[in-house]
Amino acid sequence: MGRKKKEPVAPDSAAAPKARESAETTIRVLRVTKPLMTGGDVAAAQTALTARGFHVGRDSDNRVFGHSTMQAVRFFQMSKSLPVTGRVDERTAAALGLG
Repeated sequence: MGRKKKEPVAPDSAAAPKARESAETTIRVLRVTKPLMTGGDVAAAQTALTARGFHVGRDSDNRVFGHSTMQAVRFFQMSKSLPVTGRVDERTAAALGLG
């Protein structure tokens, strides 16, 4: 049984494989660390918590994931019957409308 030769496919051809576009983004688990975590994802989580009535304290001034943010996350998790870890994991991020 002979092998078929593959013919080259032009990049603009309809038969060319397309890059898979995904709306999925990888999120990092936000938690209290040393040094404290910072960044846009921390600020987004703090904004989402505050918008839902969970006070993040002075952590939001510095955009750090500190103990006040962790407590706000814990109270949010309790209110949503999520596992209470104080970490913004995938489930908590989804409940906050992130990612």
